Amino acid sequence: MPEALTIPKPVSEPAPQTTTPATYHILTWGCQMNEEDSEQMSLYLEQMGYQHTKEAANADIVLLNTCSVRAKPEEKVWSELGRLKEAKEQRPEMIIGVCGCMAQVEAKALKQRAPHINLIVGTGNISAIPSLVRRLKGGEQDIEAIEPLSHKSKPLTKITLTALDLPARKGAIVTDIPARKVERTPKLKAHVPIMYGCDKFCTFCIVPYTRGRERSRPTTEILTEIEGLARNGTKEITLLGQTVNSYGKNLAEGRVPFAALLEQIDAIPGLRRIRFTSPYPRDFTDELIAAIARLGKVCKHVHLPLQVGDDDLLKEMHRGYTTAQYYEIVRKLREQVPGIAISTDIMLGYPGETEEQFRNTLAMVEAIRFDFAYMFAYSPRPNTKAAERTDQLPQPLKMARLNELIALQNRITMEINATMIGQEVEVLVEGKSQKDPSKLTGYTRTLRMVNFTVPQGGTRSAESLIGEEVPVRLQESYLTGFIGELAEPTPKP
Repeated sequence: MPEALTIPKPVSEPAPQTTTPATYHILTWGCQMNEEDSEQMSLYLEQMGYQHTKEAANADIVLLNTCSVRAKPEEKVWSELGRLKEAKEQRPEMIIGVCGCMAQVEAKALKQRAPHINLIVGTGNISAIPSLVRRLKGGEQDIEAIEPLSHKSKPLTKITLTALDLPARKGAIVTDIPARKVERTPKLKAHVPIMYGCDKFCTFCIVPYTRGRERSRPTTEILTEIEGLARNGTKEITLLGQTVNSYGKNLAEGRVPFAALLEQIDAIPGLRRIRFTSPYPRDFTDELIAAIARLGKVCKHVHLPLQVGDDDLLKEMHRGYTTAQYYEIVRKLREQVPGIAISTDIMLGYPGETEEQFRNTLAMVEAIRFDFAYMFAYSPRPNTKAAERTDQLPQPLKMARLNELIALQNRITMEINATMIGQEVEVLVEGKSQKDPSKLTGYTRTLRMVNFTVPQGGTRSAESLIGEEVPVRLQESYLTGFIGELAEPTPKP
Protein backbone atom coordinates (compact mmCIF):
# COMPACT_ATOMS: atom_id res chain seq x y z
CA MET A 1 0.00 0.00 0.00
CA PRO A 2 1.61 3.32 -1.01
CA GLU A 3 2.46 5.62 1.87
CA ALA A 4 0.53 8.84 2.29
CA LEU A 5 2.26 11.98 1.14
CA THR A 6 2.93 14.18 4.19
CA ILE A 7 2.87 17.91 3.55
CA PRO A 8 4.47 19.96 6.36
CA LYS A 9 2.34 22.62 8.00
CA PRO A 10 3.57 26.20 7.69
CA VAL A 11 4.63 28.01 10.85
CA SER A 12 2.29 30.86 11.68
CA GLU A 13 1.83 33.11 14.71
CA PRO A 14 0.01 33.52 16.93
CA ALA A 15 -2.23 30.58 15.88
CA PRO A 16 -1.28 27.63 13.63
CA GLN A 17 -2.85 27.61 10.16
CA THR A 18 -4.01 24.55 8.23
CA THR A 19 -2.12 23.75 5.02
CA THR A 20 -3.63 23.86 1.58
CA PRO A 21 -3.95 20.26 0.36
CA ALA A 22 -1.81 19.18 -2.57
CA THR A 23 -3.95 18.93 -5.71
CA TYR A 24 -4.08 17.04 -8.98
CA HIS A 25 -5.82 17.38 -12.34
CA ILE A 26 -6.17 14.70 -15.03
CA LEU A 27 -7.09 15.38 -18.65
CA THR A 28 -8.33 12.41 -20.66
CA TRP A 29 -8.64 11.78 -24.38
CA GLY A 30 -9.76 8.65 -26.19
CA CYS A 31 -11.73 5.54 -25.41
CA GLN A 32 -13.51 4.25 -22.32
CA MET A 33 -10.41 2.24 -21.45
CA ASN A 34 -8.58 5.55 -21.12
CA GLU A 35 -11.37 6.90 -18.95
CA GLU A 36 -11.00 3.90 -16.66
CA ASP A 37 -7.21 4.33 -16.60
CA SER A 38 -7.73 7.94 -15.51
CA GLU A 39 -9.97 6.80 -12.67
CA GLN A 40 -7.20 4.45 -11.57
CA MET A 41 -4.74 7.35 -11.59
CA SER A 42 -7.13 9.38 -9.45
CA LEU A 43 -7.43 6.54 -6.92
CA TYR A 44 -3.64 6.30 -6.56
CA LEU A 45 -3.17 10.05 -6.17
CA GLU A 46 -6.01 10.43 -3.69
CA GLN A 47 -4.56 7.59 -1.63
CA MET A 48 -1.38 9.67 -1.45
CA GLY A 49 -3.35 12.63 -0.08
CA TYR A 50 -3.87 14.66 -3.23
CA GLN A 51 -7.23 16.31 -3.88
CA HIS A 52 -8.82 16.90 -7.27
CA THR A 53 -8.97 20.44 -8.64
CA LYS A 54 -10.82 21.64 -11.74
CA GLU A 55 -8.04 24.04 -12.77
CA ALA A 56 -5.07 22.35 -14.43
CA ALA A 57 -2.89 25.46 -14.26
CA ASN A 58 -3.22 25.57 -10.47
CA ALA A 59 -2.70 21.86 -9.76
CA ASP A 60 0.42 20.44 -8.13
CA ILE A 61 0.27 17.40 -10.43
CA VAL A 62 -1.20 17.43 -13.95
CA LEU A 63 -1.47 14.15 -15.84
CA LEU A 64 -2.43 14.01 -19.51
CA ASN A 65 -3.90 10.61 -20.35
CA THR A 66 -3.49 10.42 -24.10
CA CYS A 67 -4.84 8.62 -27.17
CA SER A 68 -3.02 7.75 -30.40
CA VAL A 69 -5.84 6.12 -32.36
CA ARG A 70 -6.33 9.28 -34.44
CA ALA A 71 -4.33 12.42 -35.05
CA LYS A 72 -6.80 14.91 -33.55
CA PRO A 73 -6.43 13.78 -29.90
CA GLU A 74 -2.65 14.00 -30.27
CA GLU A 75 -2.94 17.56 -31.57
CA LYS A 76 -4.98 18.46 -28.49
CA VAL A 77 -2.28 17.04 -26.24
CA TRP A 78 0.41 19.16 -27.89
CA SER A 79 -1.78 22.26 -27.50
CA GLU A 80 -2.39 21.50 -23.82
CA LEU A 81 1.31 20.96 -23.21
CA GLY A 82 1.96 24.39 -24.71
CA ARG A 83 -0.50 25.98 -22.27
CA LEU A 84 0.97 24.10 -19.33
CA LYS A 85 4.46 25.33 -20.17
CA GLU A 86 3.45 28.82 -19.06
CA ALA A 87 2.06 27.48 -15.78
CA LYS A 88 5.25 25.47 -15.23
CA GLU A 89 7.35 28.59 -15.71
CA GLN A 90 5.36 30.33 -12.98
CA ARG A 91 5.45 27.29 -10.65
CA PRO A 92 8.52 25.13 -11.41
CA GLU A 93 7.55 22.69 -8.66
CA MET A 94 4.48 21.59 -10.67
CA ILE A 95 4.70 17.99 -11.89
CA ILE A 96 3.53 17.44 -15.46
CA GLY A 97 3.08 13.88 -16.68
CA VAL A 98 2.03 12.34 -19.98
CA CYS A 99 0.42 8.90 -19.74
CA GLY A 100 -1.33 6.41 -22.00
CA CYS A 101 -0.94 5.48 -25.64
CA MET A 102 0.87 8.59 -26.83
CA ALA A 103 3.37 8.19 -24.01
CA GLN A 104 3.88 4.58 -25.05
CA VAL A 105 4.83 5.31 -28.65
CA GLU A 106 6.14 8.88 -28.64
CA ALA A 107 8.23 9.22 -25.47
CA LYS A 108 11.24 10.58 -27.37
CA ALA A 109 9.20 13.15 -29.29
CA LEU A 110 7.46 14.25 -26.09
CA LYS A 111 10.74 15.01 -24.33
CA GLN A 112 12.14 16.78 -27.38
CA ARG A 113 9.12 19.00 -28.04
CA ALA A 114 8.02 19.49 -24.43
CA PRO A 115 11.06 19.33 -22.14
CA HIS A 116 8.97 20.72 -19.27
CA ILE A 117 7.41 17.25 -18.89
CA ASN A 118 8.58 15.52 -15.70
CA LEU A 119 6.96 12.13 -16.09
CA ILE A 120 6.14 9.78 -18.97
CA VAL A 121 4.07 6.71 -18.05
CA GLY A 122 3.15 3.93 -20.48
CA THR A 123 -0.10 2.01 -20.66
CA GLY A 124 0.97 -0.77 -18.30
CA ASN A 125 2.53 1.27 -15.50
CA ILE A 126 -0.31 3.25 -13.94
CA SER A 127 0.18 1.43 -10.64
CA ALA A 128 3.74 2.80 -10.52
CA ILE A 129 2.57 6.42 -10.41
CA PRO A 130 2.78 6.77 -6.57
CA SER A 131 6.41 5.60 -6.47
CA LEU A 132 7.29 7.73 -9.49
CA VAL A 133 5.79 10.83 -7.88
CA ARG A 134 7.78 10.16 -4.70
CA ARG A 135 10.96 9.90 -6.74
CA LEU A 136 10.22 13.25 -8.37
CA LYS A 137 9.45 14.82 -5.00
CA GLY A 138 12.74 13.35 -3.77
CA GLY A 139 14.76 15.27 -6.32
CA GLU A 140 14.81 13.25 -9.54
CA GLN A 141 14.30 15.47 -12.56
CA ASP A 142 12.65 13.31 -15.21
CA ILE A 143 11.34 9.75 -15.17
CA GLU A 144 10.09 7.42 -17.90
CA ALA A 145 8.05 4.32 -17.10
CA ILE A 146 7.55 2.61 -20.43
CA GLU A 147 7.43 -1.14 -20.92
CA PRO A 148 8.47 -2.70 -24.25
CA LEU A 149 5.57 -4.45 -25.97
CA SER A 150 6.67 -7.53 -27.88
CA HIS A 151 4.77 -8.39 -31.05
CA LYS A 152 5.38 -8.72 -34.76
CA SER A 153 7.50 -5.59 -34.91
CA LYS A 154 10.32 -4.38 -32.70
CA PRO A 155 9.46 -2.73 -29.39
CA LEU A 156 8.82 0.96 -29.94
CA THR A 157 10.15 2.22 -26.63
CA LYS A 158 13.23 1.74 -24.51
CA ILE A 159 12.82 -0.11 -21.23
CA THR A 160 13.47 2.27 -18.33
CA LEU A 161 11.56 0.96 -15.34
CA THR A 162 9.94 -2.44 -15.71
CA ALA A 163 10.57 -5.57 -17.69
CA LEU A 164 7.07 -6.47 -18.78
CA ASP A 165 7.77 -8.39 -21.98
CA LEU A 166 4.63 -9.98 -23.35
CA PRO A 167 4.93 -13.33 -25.14
CA ALA A 168 5.27 -12.79 -28.86
CA ARG A 169 3.48 -16.02 -29.73
CA LYS A 170 -0.21 -15.47 -30.34
CA GLY A 171 -2.34 -17.60 -28.04
CA ALA A 172 0.30 -18.01 -25.34
CA ILE A 173 -1.00 -17.97 -21.78
CA VAL A 174 -0.39 -14.52 -20.30
CA THR A 175 -0.62 -13.59 -16.64
CA ASP A 176 1.04 -10.16 -16.77
CA ILE A 177 -1.81 -7.67 -16.64
CA PRO A 178 -1.86 -4.09 -15.30
CA ALA A 179 -2.31 -3.85 -11.54
CA ARG A 180 -5.62 -2.33 -10.46
CA LYS A 181 -7.18 -0.69 -7.43
CA VAL A 182 -10.73 -1.94 -6.94
CA GLU A 183 -11.60 0.10 -3.84
CA ARG A 184 -13.61 2.90 -5.40
CA THR A 185 -15.96 5.67 -4.39
CA PRO A 186 -19.53 4.34 -4.69
CA LYS A 187 -21.20 5.44 -7.91
CA LEU A 188 -24.12 4.47 -10.10
CA LYS A 189 -22.15 3.36 -13.19
CA ALA A 190 -18.67 1.90 -13.48
CA HIS A 191 -16.24 0.59 -16.10
CA VAL A 192 -14.49 -2.74 -15.53
CA PRO A 193 -11.68 -3.84 -17.88
CA ILE A 194 -11.75 -7.59 -18.50
CA MET A 195 -8.90 -7.79 -21.01
CA TYR A 196 -6.05 -5.71 -22.39
CA GLY A 197 -4.33 -5.45 -25.75
CA CYS A 198 -5.22 -6.72 -29.21
CA ASP A 199 -4.03 -9.49 -31.53
CA LYS A 200 -5.85 -8.34 -34.68
CA PHE A 201 -3.23 -6.00 -36.19
CA CYS A 202 -5.59 -4.16 -38.51
CA THR A 203 -3.45 -2.23 -40.96
CA PHE A 204 -4.70 1.19 -39.81
CA CYS A 205 -4.66 0.61 -36.04
CA ILE A 206 -1.97 1.45 -33.51
CA VAL A 207 -3.59 -0.29 -30.52
CA PRO A 208 -1.43 -3.48 -30.62
CA TYR A 209 1.62 -1.20 -30.48
CA THR A 210 0.33 0.84 -27.53
CA ARG A 211 -1.52 -1.82 -25.52
CA GLY A 212 0.35 -5.00 -26.47
CA ARG A 213 -0.95 -8.51 -27.03
CA GLU A 214 -4.34 -9.74 -25.86
CA ARG A 215 -4.38 -10.85 -22.23
CA SER A 216 -7.45 -11.52 -20.12
CA ARG A 217 -8.03 -10.96 -16.42
CA PRO A 218 -8.89 -14.07 -14.39
CA THR A 219 -12.62 -14.53 -13.94
CA THR A 220 -12.35 -14.53 -10.14
CA GLU A 221 -10.75 -11.06 -10.19
CA ILE A 222 -13.45 -9.68 -12.47
CA LEU A 223 -16.32 -11.18 -10.48
CA THR A 224 -14.87 -10.02 -7.15
CA GLU A 225 -14.50 -6.47 -8.44
CA ILE A 226 -18.04 -6.33 -9.81
CA GLU A 227 -19.50 -7.88 -6.64
CA GLY A 228 -17.79 -5.16 -4.62
CA LEU A 229 -19.15 -2.45 -6.91
CA ALA A 230 -22.68 -3.86 -6.65
CA ARG A 231 -22.50 -3.96 -2.84
CA ASN A 232 -21.55 -0.27 -2.88
CA GLY A 233 -24.55 0.69 -5.01
CA THR A 234 -23.33 0.40 -8.60
CA LYS A 235 -26.29 -0.50 -10.80
CA GLU A 236 -24.61 -0.56 -14.22
CA ILE A 237 -21.22 -1.82 -15.31
CA THR A 238 -19.54 -1.65 -18.72
CA LEU A 239 -17.06 -4.40 -19.50
CA LEU A 240 -14.07 -3.03 -21.41
CA GLY A 241 -11.65 -4.57 -23.86
CA GLN A 242 -10.04 -3.57 -27.12
CA THR A 243 -11.85 -6.58 -28.62
CA VAL A 244 -13.96 -7.42 -25.61
CA ASN A 245 -15.59 -10.59 -26.98
CA SER A 246 -12.13 -12.09 -27.52
CA TYR A 247 -11.99 -12.49 -23.76
CA GLY A 248 -10.81 -15.74 -22.21
CA LYS A 249 -8.76 -17.31 -24.98
CA ASN A 250 -5.44 -17.40 -23.15
CA LEU A 251 -6.24 -17.76 -19.45
CA ALA A 252 -4.23 -19.97 -17.11
CA GLU A 253 -7.55 -21.29 -15.76
CA GLY A 254 -8.50 -22.51 -19.23
CA ARG A 255 -10.63 -20.97 -21.95
CA VAL A 256 -13.61 -19.00 -20.67
CA PRO A 257 -15.93 -17.85 -23.49
CA PHE A 258 -17.14 -14.28 -23.20
CA ALA A 259 -20.74 -15.51 -23.14
CA ALA A 260 -19.92 -17.66 -20.11
CA LEU A 261 -18.43 -14.66 -18.32
CA LEU A 262 -21.60 -12.65 -19.02
CA GLU A 263 -23.69 -15.42 -17.49
CA GLN A 264 -21.66 -15.34 -14.27
CA ILE A 265 -21.87 -11.55 -14.03
CA ASP A 266 -25.61 -11.64 -14.69
CA ALA A 267 -26.04 -13.64 -11.47
CA ILE A 268 -24.42 -10.99 -9.22
CA PRO A 269 -27.03 -9.59 -6.76
CA GLY A 270 -27.76 -5.87 -6.86
CA LEU A 271 -26.47 -5.32 -10.37
CA ARG A 272 -29.14 -4.17 -12.83
CA ARG A 273 -27.39 -3.54 -16.15
CA ILE A 274 -24.43 -5.01 -18.05
CA ARG A 275 -22.90 -3.34 -21.11
CA PHE A 276 -19.73 -4.20 -23.03
CA THR A 277 -17.53 -2.49 -25.59
CA SER A 278 -16.16 -2.96 -28.14
CA PRO A 279 -16.78 -6.41 -29.62
CA TYR A 280 -15.08 -7.55 -32.80
CA PRO A 281 -17.25 -8.94 -35.64
CA ARG A 282 -14.99 -11.92 -36.31
CA ASP A 283 -15.46 -13.17 -32.73
CA PHE A 284 -19.20 -12.47 -32.47
CA THR A 285 -20.47 -16.02 -31.94
CA ASP A 286 -23.95 -17.50 -31.96
CA GLU A 287 -23.35 -18.34 -28.29
CA LEU A 288 -22.87 -14.65 -27.52
CA ILE A 289 -26.02 -13.66 -29.42
CA ALA A 290 -28.00 -16.25 -27.46
CA ALA A 291 -26.58 -14.90 -24.18
CA ILE A 292 -27.62 -11.33 -25.04
CA ALA A 293 -31.13 -12.59 -25.77
CA ARG A 294 -31.35 -14.76 -22.65
CA LEU A 295 -29.68 -12.76 -19.88
CA GLY A 296 -31.95 -10.16 -18.33
CA LYS A 297 -29.24 -7.76 -17.13
CA VAL A 298 -27.36 -7.59 -20.43
CA CYS A 299 -28.49 -4.40 -22.16
CA LYS A 300 -30.07 -4.74 -25.57
CA HIS A 301 -27.46 -2.66 -27.35
CA VAL A 302 -24.43 -3.80 -29.32
CA HIS A 303 -21.72 -1.52 -30.64
CA LEU A 304 -20.26 -3.48 -33.57
CA PRO A 305 -17.48 -1.68 -35.49
CA LEU A 306 -17.87 -2.03 -39.25
CA GLN A 307 -15.14 0.39 -40.47
CA VAL A 308 -16.10 0.08 -44.17
CA GLY A 309 -18.79 -1.60 -46.25
CA ASP A 310 -16.58 -2.96 -49.01
CA ASP A 311 -15.09 -6.47 -49.05
CA ASP A 312 -11.88 -5.52 -50.85
CA LEU A 313 -11.16 -2.78 -48.33
CA LEU A 314 -12.00 -5.05 -45.40
CA LYS A 315 -9.49 -7.57 -46.75
CA GLU A 316 -6.82 -4.90 -47.22
CA MET A 317 -7.43 -3.74 -43.64
CA HIS A 318 -6.98 -7.33 -42.32
CA ARG A 319 -10.37 -7.14 -40.62
CA GLY A 320 -11.02 -10.86 -40.99
CA TYR A 321 -14.70 -10.74 -41.98
CA THR A 322 -16.79 -9.92 -45.04
CA THR A 323 -19.81 -7.69 -45.46
CA ALA A 324 -21.95 -10.82 -45.80
CA GLN A 325 -20.75 -12.12 -42.45
CA TYR A 326 -21.42 -8.74 -40.86
CA TYR A 327 -24.94 -8.65 -42.32
CA GLU A 328 -25.57 -12.14 -40.88
CA ILE A 329 -24.57 -11.04 -37.35
CA VAL A 330 -26.95 -8.09 -37.57
CA ARG A 331 -29.74 -10.34 -38.88
CA LYS A 332 -29.34 -12.81 -36.03
CA LEU A 333 -29.20 -10.06 -33.40
CA ARG A 334 -32.39 -8.43 -34.64
CA GLU A 335 -34.14 -11.77 -35.01
CA GLN A 336 -33.24 -13.08 -31.54
CA VAL A 337 -33.24 -9.79 -29.61
CA PRO A 338 -36.28 -7.76 -30.70
CA GLY A 339 -35.79 -4.02 -30.28
CA ILE A 340 -32.02 -4.25 -29.98
CA ALA A 341 -30.05 -1.11 -30.86
CA ILE A 342 -26.99 -1.55 -33.05
CA SER A 343 -24.35 1.15 -33.37
CA THR A 344 -21.02 1.11 -35.18
CA ASP A 345 -17.72 2.77 -36.08
CA ILE A 346 -17.09 3.80 -39.67
CA MET A 347 -13.84 5.20 -41.05
CA LEU A 348 -13.70 6.77 -44.50
CA GLY A 349 -10.71 7.80 -46.57
CA TYR A 350 -8.54 4.70 -46.16
CA PRO A 351 -5.58 4.78 -48.58
CA GLY A 352 -6.69 3.92 -52.09
CA GLU A 353 -10.41 4.04 -51.28
CA THR A 354 -12.23 4.48 -54.59
CA GLU A 355 -15.48 6.29 -55.22
CA GLU A 356 -17.17 2.93 -55.78
CA GLN A 357 -15.89 1.58 -52.47
CA PHE A 358 -17.10 4.69 -50.71
CA ARG A 359 -20.55 4.24 -52.28
CA ASN A 360 -20.56 0.60 -51.12
CA THR A 361 -20.13 1.81 -47.54
CA LEU A 362 -22.98 4.29 -47.92
CA ALA A 363 -25.19 1.55 -49.36
CA MET A 364 -24.43 -0.74 -46.42
CA VAL A 365 -25.21 2.01 -43.92
CA GLU A 366 -28.52 2.63 -45.68
CA ALA A 367 -29.35 -1.09 -45.73
CA ILE A 368 -28.50 -1.84 -42.09
CA ARG A 369 -29.86 1.41 -40.64
CA PHE A 370 -27.68 1.71 -37.55
CA ASP A 371 -29.27 3.40 -34.57
CA PHE A 372 -26.24 5.67 -34.34
CA ALA A 373 -22.61 5.66 -35.43
CA TYR A 374 -19.21 7.13 -34.65
CA MET A 375 -17.73 8.32 -37.93
CA PHE A 376 -14.17 9.39 -38.71
CA ALA A 377 -11.79 10.26 -41.50
CA TYR A 378 -8.72 8.02 -41.71
CA SER A 379 -5.51 9.50 -40.31
CA PRO A 380 -2.14 7.73 -40.71
CA ARG A 381 -0.77 6.25 -37.48
CA PRO A 382 2.96 5.67 -37.03
CA ASN A 383 4.29 2.12 -37.45
CA THR A 384 1.10 0.86 -39.10
CA LYS A 385 1.05 -0.68 -42.59
CA ALA A 386 -1.57 1.72 -43.91
CA ALA A 387 0.59 4.71 -43.01
CA GLU A 388 3.34 3.42 -45.32
CA ARG A 389 1.10 3.39 -48.40
CA THR A 390 1.74 5.94 -51.12
CA ASP A 391 -1.89 6.23 -52.23
CA GLN A 392 -3.08 8.40 -49.33
CA LEU A 393 -6.24 10.37 -50.14
CA PRO A 394 -6.21 14.18 -49.99
CA GLN A 395 -7.77 15.57 -46.81
CA PRO A 396 -10.50 17.59 -48.62
CA LEU A 397 -11.74 14.41 -50.34
CA LYS A 398 -11.76 12.50 -47.06
CA MET A 399 -13.74 15.23 -45.33
CA ALA A 400 -16.23 15.52 -48.21
CA ARG A 401 -16.93 11.79 -48.01
CA LEU A 402 -17.16 11.93 -44.23
CA ASN A 403 -19.66 14.78 -44.34
CA GLU A 404 -21.83 12.85 -46.80
CA LEU A 405 -21.79 9.81 -44.52
CA ILE A 406 -22.63 11.90 -41.45
CA ALA A 407 -25.61 13.45 -43.23
CA LEU A 408 -26.87 9.99 -44.20
CA GLN A 409 -26.49 8.47 -40.75
CA ASN A 410 -28.00 11.50 -39.02
CA ARG A 411 -31.08 11.18 -41.23
CA ILE A 412 -31.41 7.50 -40.36
CA THR A 413 -30.97 8.16 -36.63
CA MET A 414 -33.62 10.88 -36.71
CA GLU A 415 -36.03 8.60 -38.57
CA ILE A 416 -35.54 5.76 -36.10
CA ASN A 417 -35.91 8.06 -33.10
CA ALA A 418 -39.13 9.56 -34.49
CA THR A 419 -40.73 6.11 -34.58
CA MET A 420 -40.20 5.78 -30.82
CA ILE A 421 -42.35 8.76 -29.80
CA GLY A 422 -45.14 7.54 -27.54
CA GLN A 423 -43.25 4.44 -26.41
CA GLU A 424 -42.58 3.69 -22.75
CA VAL A 425 -38.92 2.97 -22.00
CA GLU A 426 -36.94 2.13 -18.88
CA VAL A 427 -34.48 4.83 -17.83
CA LEU A 428 -31.72 4.56 -15.23
CA VAL A 429 -31.86 8.01 -13.62
CA GLU A 430 -28.42 9.61 -13.28
CA GLY A 431 -29.41 13.02 -11.94
CA LYS A 432 -30.68 16.40 -13.03
CA SER A 433 -30.23 17.47 -16.64
CA GLN A 434 -27.31 19.88 -17.04
CA LYS A 435 -29.18 21.88 -19.67
CA ASP A 436 -32.48 21.97 -17.80
CA PRO A 437 -32.31 21.30 -14.03
CA SER A 438 -36.10 21.02 -13.93
CA LYS A 439 -35.75 17.67 -15.72
CA LEU A 440 -34.07 14.41 -14.75
CA THR A 441 -31.75 12.61 -17.15
CA GLY A 442 -30.61 9.07 -17.81
CA TYR A 443 -30.17 6.36 -20.41
CA THR A 444 -32.35 3.56 -21.70
CA ARG A 445 -31.11 0.00 -22.01
CA THR A 446 -30.54 0.73 -25.71
CA LEU A 447 -28.18 3.60 -24.77
CA ARG A 448 -30.50 6.44 -25.67
CA MET A 449 -30.36 9.56 -23.54
CA VAL A 450 -33.68 10.78 -22.14
CA ASN A 451 -34.44 14.02 -20.30
CA PHE A 452 -37.80 13.84 -18.59
CA THR A 453 -40.13 15.65 -16.25
CA VAL A 454 -41.74 14.30 -13.09
CA PRO A 455 -45.41 15.25 -12.76
CA GLN A 456 -46.20 17.29 -9.67
CA GLY A 457 -48.31 15.67 -6.98
CA GLY A 458 -46.74 12.22 -7.27
CA THR A 459 -45.72 10.09 -4.31
CA ARG A 460 -41.99 10.46 -5.06
CA SER A 461 -39.91 13.59 -5.46
CA ALA A 462 -37.63 13.95 -8.47
CA GLU A 463 -34.53 13.73 -6.26
CA SER A 464 -35.66 10.41 -4.77
CA LEU A 465 -35.73 8.82 -8.24
CA ILE A 466 -32.00 9.33 -8.85
CA GLY A 467 -30.31 5.95 -9.05
CA GLU A 468 -33.57 4.14 -9.86
CA GLU A 469 -34.85 2.56 -13.06
CA VAL A 470 -38.12 4.26 -13.95
CA PRO A 471 -40.60 4.06 -16.85
CA VAL A 472 -40.63 7.14 -19.06
CA ARG A 473 -43.00 7.90 -21.93
CA LEU A 474 -41.17 9.50 -24.87
CA GLN A 475 -42.72 12.74 -26.14
CA GLU A 476 -40.13 14.38 -28.41
CA SER A 477 -37.15 13.00 -30.35
CA TYR A 478 -33.90 14.61 -31.40
CA LEU A 479 -30.65 13.44 -32.99
CA THR A 480 -28.95 12.84 -29.65
CA GLY A 481 -31.89 11.78 -27.48
CA PHE A 482 -35.42 12.30 -26.24
CA ILE A 483 -37.66 14.35 -23.99
CA GLY A 484 -40.29 12.50 -22.02
CA GLU A 485 -42.39 12.33 -18.88
CA LEU A 486 -42.33 9.88 -16.00
CA ALA A 487 -44.96 7.29 -16.81
CA GLU A 488 -45.62 6.32 -13.20
CA PRO A 489 -45.10 8.18 -9.93
CA THR A 490 -42.92 5.43 -8.50
CA PRO A 491 -40.18 3.23 -9.98
CA LYS A 492 -40.58 -0.41 -10.78
CA PRO A 493 -39.70 -2.70 -7.86
